[in-house]
Amino acid sequence: MLARVRADRETGMDLERLAAVVALIEAGDFARAAQRCGRSQTQLRSDLRAIEGWLGVPLLQVDVSGRVEANAEGRRLLPRAQALLADGDRLRDLFRAPAAGRELRVICSHYLASYLLIDRLQAFRLRHPEVVLKLSVRTEIQILSALQQDTLCGVGFCAPLESPPGLRYRHWFSMPWSAVLPQAHPLAVRTALSLAELAREPLILFEPGSTGRQHLLQAFHRAGVEPQVALQATTTALIAQMVEAGLGIAVLPLLPSGRVTAGRVLTVVPVSDRIEAIDSGIFMRPEWADDPLLNELIDWVTAEAV
Repeated sequence: MLARVRADRETGMDLERLAAVVALIEAGDFARAAQRCGRSQTQLRSDLRAIEGWLGVPLLQVDVSGRVEANAEGRRLLPRAQALLADGDRLRDLFRAPAAGRELRVICSHYLASYLLIDRLQAFRLRHPEVVLKLSVRTEIQILSALQQDTLCGVGFCAPLESPPGLRYRHWFSMPWSAVLPQAHPLAVRTALSLAELAREPLILFEPGSTGRQHLLQAFHRAGVEPQVALQATTTALIAQMVEAGLGIAVLPLLPSGRVTAGRVLTVVPVSDRIEAIDSGIFMRPEWADDPLLNELIDWVTAEAV
């Protein structure tokens, strides 16, 4: 058994490398996988070679653009590797005693606070009444800056433009985009809309500095059209309210639950052009990465479907 462990170490088979390969299969792209697991693309390629060498089979097909697709062996590996990583997390937590009388500082985007985190943090607070939770809402740039500078801020939830050095990243979920229109709008009867069609309408955009704004403007640029920006707003909820009032239309990342537009007189229509999905995730300072209470909070928040 010890000889097998030594051989595994020599060939690079460890949970960190395996987690990186799982992230690569899930993301289907080296750049996105590198952002999710906080590693460089060079490290990811090294991880992939090590795991493939240990298994003795190739796992992925990679094209010149860096896009990857799991082959038959990769598809067989994925569920078993995910289960192994989950077992590793449970084994790690087995010998950790829960902390009491603690203060946890959480910083997050307005979107995640409004539609997900407040309810889930309240449930966690009822589970741990002895823990003091402090929640701050900031833009993505402010969140990452605060985590890098404030050693007392343990965790940040946001949709980042990039993964800055010095922070650990864990992917949470991705959101596709949809057009959001007043119910009486002529385009509201359509089953899908192109960006070229939406560019002819007055568009309500996120203010500069948001990940969503950059993704959307890049998509319009790829489609070769220039949107008519009528208004800008800071939050998704405010944009939805403005659309409902007839001030324009919007293209928004929406949760599968439909919570963002629930109760509003709006119509949601899929967008036929590709817009890069919004990847929401969790950032931590390295010194907080093994904190049992913080990890319990993250697991509690992310356990339910969005």
